[in-house]
Amino acid sequence: MVEVDRKRTLKKAARVDERVRMRSSMPITIATAVRLLDHLDQRLGAETCKHDLRHATAFCEAESLDQEAIIAWLGQAGGYCDCEALSSLEDLLEEVRKFQA
Repeated sequence: MVEVDRKRTLKKAARVDERVRMRSSMPITIATAVRLLDHLDQRLGAETCKHDLRHATAFCEAESLDQEAIIAWLGQAGGYCDCEALSSLEDLLEEVRKFQA
């Protein structure tokens, strides 16, 4: 049983480490990430994902952000389309909230 607990602890630590790494490499502020998440949530609530990053790209353009850096960062987080980007941002921001609490 000790080995199972050790494996669980290691897996949890790896997930936390990954989230910390993703947070530290964010090319945008937390506030901007929240606005991007809200934008994606609103757009994907109105239509299905087209399996591209059209809404994330539009957000970057509208906000005059470094689109290339943000799209690359989303890809590293597993967000290769708008719905996956939304999911990745939700997970990341949830982790940030836990650490801030």
